[in-house]
Amino acid sequence: MIWVFLLLEYGVKMQKQSIQRKIIETKGSYYINIPKQVATNLQLKKGEQVAIYPNSNGFLVGLLTVYSIGYEKRTIEELLSILKQHKITQVIDVRERAFSRVPAYRKAKLEKALQDSGIFYYNLNQLGAPSSLRKALNKGINYNEFFHKYKEHLTLHYQEYELLKKVISTAPTVLLCYERDPEFCHRSVITSELKRDGYHIVHL
Repeated sequence: MIWVFLLLEYGVKMQKQSIQRKIIETKGSYYINIPKQVATNLQLKKGEQVAIYPNSNGFLVGLLTVYSIGYEKRTIEELLSILKQHKITQVIDVRERAFSRVPAYRKAKLEKALQDSGIFYYNLNQLGAPSSLRKALNKGINYNEFFHKYKEHLTLHYQEYELLKKVISTAPTVLLCYERDPEFCHRSVITSELKRDGYHIVHL
């Protein structure tokens, strides 16, 4: 009989609960039962993919689906409606400066609107596209060069990228930036790296 310790992280405060579960063998495949309360907190659905990472305490279980959205030409009401439709409970803002010409998307107002809707707001500005790089784009460098240089920037912020993965494993999460089309936004580089690491990406 084999037992395994799972360190399950869930909720916006990333509370940790260590539990013990037996590995079940059925028709040559192995399964681990996740407690109903934890599955509910993680909003796991039948068929949902999860990641199991080695951890000093056993294994870390986390979500593998990541959403991405741009608020361009969307009202805050439209944005909230989309998030609720997909049962998203936390937003990670990946803008270098959480500021917008649209007041509703400035950090303080955005955070309050999300919190009033029961959605946690997390600002990870270290993963934003540097202003110098955005200015270079405006001055004429093409998007291929822009994305290449941003990927170099992302490489220099490995710890923040690893933190991102830890946070998105705790609850249904969307990465937020301005551009509606991810093909014209630096978040497409982030999601490409996440996809390479085994995550399923959904652009809203």
